[in-house]
Amino acid sequence: MTTTLRSSGLLLALALATAVQAADFTQIYKDNVFGVSPNNATTYWFYVADATETLTMIAQQTNTSTGIPRPFSDENLENAISISPGYVNGIYQYQLNVEEGTTYYFKLVATWTDSAFYMLQSETGGAVTALEVSSISPAEGSTLDLTGTGSVVAYFNQAVTCNATATMQSGHMTNDSLTVNVISSTSSLQVEYKDTLMGWLTDGHVLAGDAVTFTFTGIASAANPDSLLNGDGTLTLSFLVPDAPVQLVEETVPQTFRSYWLPDDEDGIIRLTFDGELSAASAYLTYGDRDSETDYYYEPLTVQIDSNQIIIDLTGYLRNPSAMLASGTLYESVYIKVTNVLDSQGNSPYSAAQGSVGSYSYTLPYKDISTNFATEWLPADGKDISEKSNCELYISQSGVVLCEAFIFTFQRVDTAAATIVSDTLLIALSDVKAEEEDGGIVYTFAFPDEVKAGYNVTLSLDGLQFSDGIYTDARTAMLTVTYNPTTDEELQALLDAATAIQRIVTDTPTHAQATYTLSGQKVSTDRNALLPGIYIMDGQKVFVK
Repeated sequence: MTTTLRSSGLLLALALATAVQAADFTQIYKDNVFGVSPNNATTYWFYVADATETLTMIAQQTNTSTGIPRPFSDENLENAISISPGYVNGIYQYQLNVEEGTTYYFKLVATWTDSAFYMLQSETGGAVTALEVSSISPAEGSTLDLTGTGSVVAYFNQAVTCNATATMQSGHMTNDSLTVNVISSTSSLQVEYKDTLMGWLTDGHVLAGDAVTFTFTGIASAANPDSLLNGDGTLTLSFLVPDAPVQLVEETVPQTFRSYWLPDDEDGIIRLTFDGELSAASAYLTYGDRDSETDYYYEPLTVQIDSNQIIIDLTGYLRNPSAMLASGTLYESVYIKVTNVLDSQGNSPYSAAQGSVGSYSYTLPYKDISTNFATEWLPADGKDISEKSNCELYISQSGVVLCEAFIFTFQRVDTAAATIVSDTLLIALSDVKAEEEDGGIVYTFAFPDEVKAGYNVTLSLDGLQFSDGIYTDARTAMLTVTYNPTTDEELQALLDAATAIQRIVTDTPTHAQATYTLSGQKVSTDRNALLPGIYIMDGQKVFVK
């Protein structure tokens, strides 16, 4: 490492510098800034006192993790000199008593990765670099941005101190208590204006294009507090007020994330409403262990933009643990993030939160919805319903099962076509009586006559929905029954018998004909009142259409 010496250095200093150069010590001088980019490294310096006095070691980093050079009386760094470092006026420092002609050694074990600067300062102070502004962000005179970080930052050529607050002013509006953040690692001062300026715009106190100024006071060199910026320590910066960005005004988000919502259930639909038109947005959902390669679920979500509203429909899709993770592990929450939100001009909406430009995050408690239910059919499965009037279905836990209608599929004999026909008939829910009973619900409706006269009648629920989204053959079987069972052979025999009958037509019957069903039950003698089917009339088989 190169050793820098004053041209007026003493012979003792020259000899000592040559000796310590091999040990990687670098000479430092009173009232001169020295620095290092530590990168977690250890650095060494030495100082030859030119007077007996009290000096102050100043760290121009206010973060204690940066560390501060520690003094020793020997180059082997075995004899540490006792010090009491602390913060004084926002500067990390300690005092060191030195004797003329004595050499002092310093060691710094840095844990900070940014550049750090130090000074061994006398009471009177020496020649130091004048404090100057390096740059301003955003550029002076430019329009401020309410959709980004919302900060004004002034960068300097060395670490600085400043009064705790700054003043922001536009027209008749003033905020004189903006917090000033001193960032030693970048030798800068920063204020955040988003909340204040957005409030002024929203309330109509300022308009787009108005001038807005920021005034900092008490700006001084951290190494030399008496060195004020521009002599008076004041810095005034001027910018322009932007247009008011759109902002989120209302949000409807599920209180709990369910493993399943029935389609179009409003409880399972996210709606974010803004005060202006939107053009784009995206969203995603995660579940599981983010640090795991296998036990982690990621799902892009479909986003609908409706004018000024973002709509994310989570319904009608099963997301139970076994559907999302191979392990089927039950975790406590689901994370949803809406991001890349843009208004009609392609700008991000306003957000008071830092680091959330055009994005909105939600962590929702997770609930796995899984239900069990029982059913009972009257008449029971396999019964003959030709002489039955009504059907009843009991389902425990009302609301577990939903449907649009009851559907019959059955077979009948078509004599005109000499074939067996399959028919379908629906009974709308509006024609079904529903009553709560024993914690469940009972559906009651009348059997249609054509169904009662049919064969192999299957009754099930049309548009069937389970509230937990889990569909299995066993569940479907519980909600399906078959009536008037007939084998293929028996059904064919009925067809053969029907097509072999000669239909008897009597224009003017001389007497009422005794009429029976095939099972022997006597029915009306008025043929117009008979249901389609095969009957026995005066000992003969007759088919009535």
